[in-house]
Amino acid sequence: MVVLNRRCLLGFAVAGVLVPTVRAQTPAVESMLRRFSREVKCAEGSFEQKAFARDGKIRETFSGTFAFLRPGRFVWQYEKPYRQSIISNGKTLWMYDEDLMQVTMRPLAQSIGSTPAAILFGNDPFGPSSGWTLNSIGKKGELVWVECLPKTSETISRAVIGFDSQGLPSIMTLVDAFGLKTELHLSGWKFESIADERFEFRIPDGVDVLEDESGL
Repeated sequence: MVVLNRRCLLGFAVAGVLVPTVRAQTPAVESMLRRFSREVKCAEGSFEQKAFARDGKIRETFSGTFAFLRPGRFVWQYEKPYRQSIISNGKTLWMYDEDLMQVTMRPLAQSIGSTPAAILFGNDPFGPSSGWTLNSIGKKGELVWVECLPKTSETISRAVIGFDSQGLPSIMTLVDAFGLKTELHLSGWKFESIADERFEFRIPDGVDVLEDESGL
């Protein structure tokens, strides 16, 4: 996900304020991670995203909604302070800027591997074929924290995720390759079925279409 600015869409490759890592691996936490990535097949909710400056002050705040249907289908919708959308049908990723009237299309397979989206929306983000290595896990306060390091990534250098007592990601903090941080708060989880059509993007009339074969 990159440094967020007015034209940078994502809760994908940006980052947030990190918590101290507790190096204590337990089977219970492994079970919780597997439960989320393998048993929570579809869900939706809300997010708040904060981008931090190098001095630790909040630079920008975003909010919106998300939905996903495994494997690889998701909608990440920025609603405030402006509307931008990231949509995947499992094969193609669309990034749509409503103000610019511009959409970028990318192959999902080349876009999601070592991004935080793989953790939230992939089938097995911590498996042997995934783009992430589970480095350490432990409990701090009410959350169980997991540190993940990307195997290959030009955008993300570290991700830390706080799971609540229900085994759901509550806070996701990330640091990008430039040391800039972003924090995602996920809430309002719902687990009702979601129609496949929600993950298809129909390009509006008059919108410029850019095709990017290189991925993120």
